[in-house]
Amino acid sequence: MSLGKGVGHLRQLVAVRRGYSLVPDVFVAFESPLDYQSTEKLGDRSVTEQATWDPLEAHVSDQEILSSAKKREIKNILKSYVGTYDPMSELIQNAMDAVERRLDQSEAGTYEPKIYIFIDLQENSFEVVDNGVGFRQAEFRAFMAPNISFKGGQKTRGNKGVGATYIAYGFNHLELRTKSPEFSFNGILKDGRKWVDDVQGAVTRPKVHEIGEISEIFESVDRGTSFKIRFGGPGTRPASLKWYGATSPGQWLYLLLLKTPLGHISLPGLGPAKIKFDVIVRSADGVCSRLDDQPAMYKWPHHEIHASRRIADIVKMQIEAAQKGKDPSTAVDKFRGSNGVYEIFNADDLDAMRNLSPEEKLLLKSVNLSAYGYFVYSTSVWDQLNDVKAKLRKSYRVLKGGLHLANNGMVQGDAITIPLTKSTGHQNQAHVVVHFEGADPDLGRKGFQPELRDLAEKVSVYVVGRLAARRDLLKSDSGAKPEIEKLKAVHEWIRDQEAHERENPLVYLMRISSCLLEGSP
Repeated sequence: MSLGKGVGHLRQLVAVRRGYSLVPDVFVAFESPLDYQSTEKLGDRSVTEQATWDPLEAHVSDQEILSSAKKREIKNILKSYVGTYDPMSELIQNAMDAVERRLDQSEAGTYEPKIYIFIDLQENSFEVVDNGVGFRQAEFRAFMAPNISFKGGQKTRGNKGVGATYIAYGFNHLELRTKSPEFSFNGILKDGRKWVDDVQGAVTRPKVHEIGEISEIFESVDRGTSFKIRFGGPGTRPASLKWYGATSPGQWLYLLLLKTPLGHISLPGLGPAKIKFDVIVRSADGVCSRLDDQPAMYKWPHHEIHASRRIADIVKMQIEAAQKGKDPSTAVDKFRGSNGVYEIFNADDLDAMRNLSPEEKLLLKSVNLSAYGYFVYSTSVWDQLNDVKAKLRKSYRVLKGGLHLANNGMVQGDAITIPLTKSTGHQNQAHVVVHFEGADPDLGRKGFQPELRDLAEKVSVYVVGRLAARRDLLKSDSGAKPEIEKLKAVHEWIRDQEAHERENPLVYLMRISSCLLEGSP
């Protein structure tokens, strides 16, 4: 239908002014009247109509309007990031994607992917350095704009093109560095958040400026990228790194492995990513410490809590006992009094769930859904692990009960309550991870599509039921302080110490300006 017929009864046309055609209740933007291809008479006036146009192609020539629209777009992106670990997660996932990309391009044995995390409590900054592919010049100049992404495929941890925008404009101090065979640059973007929040037009839109200041960690890699956020200022979250209550590399290790993509999720194998990372911390008074060559792997509860038993092993032992004519119930007596039980489920295991609709079974297969569940005898175990083992602020419960959703190898968002309709206390005793492949969450880190979340909740209820059915193996909750790290036999202790020495080198303490040089114990 023509525009003339659509508004014929109005008999009114406002003249074209500054490239806009305004009709009551109608707004059309175009470059000039010549863009319009047909006209119709409306009384003694003409109505000009454009026959076809691309609604996603900007026709506005007014730069002020364009800038305001861009600011609104960025502001909406920032609103979608609400988690206190989002800035760390964005920097880390980009670094992990970069080193894995270079690993895919390298010959076997010629490249070791490495990430460096530098938490400077004195400067209130968080820096992530990788020895990955680095940026080409065209990529580097464009990647912080909204909806620009150079990632592709389902293997990458993020590809929506909003994370870099959040890092650039969610804070007021971003240092960015890159080097590749084609291009190298050291720069800074300041006052991004101030510009976004400015409603008076007093803050000029920030630009990236080249700087001479170097990053010593970045200088040590042959190729890669470095991003450093300095926190603080209105609207930024967190305002201070002190909020986390972590001052040592060991404390930060727990937070990073449970709350960021460094805690790589691999089901059903539970193995680490092919990435090692260093954690370097400078305290508020300038004392530096580090943990080197840490594996990127989620802190699975059964690795952290002594006397945890896998249900599949118990069932196997009982079947073997029955085949030998023995009592299956007594075959596992030595496992009674355990702290927890756990199990791993793949898509085929979960396809047997009776309450799934045909559509849900198809969805389950399409995202190759898998799950991990751990059931602890008492919720006080979570407190003991947090307060004594992780040494984080009391009752923080960095590892706790609930449903945790993960996609493409990393946990997304905060824990969700497991929707049990009976024995609701089990909600806090069970730690369930449901993992998808290729099921990206919504903009930012808000959550997954409703059908995926509903499916994950059903799976979590099923997993808790399977675990709770073996409560007979767990110790009773007497109220006594849990023993999650009991004394072991001497040979076990020696073996564990040797493994620990290989996987967790000594923490180096340094009181030097750079905080980054190799120290000595």
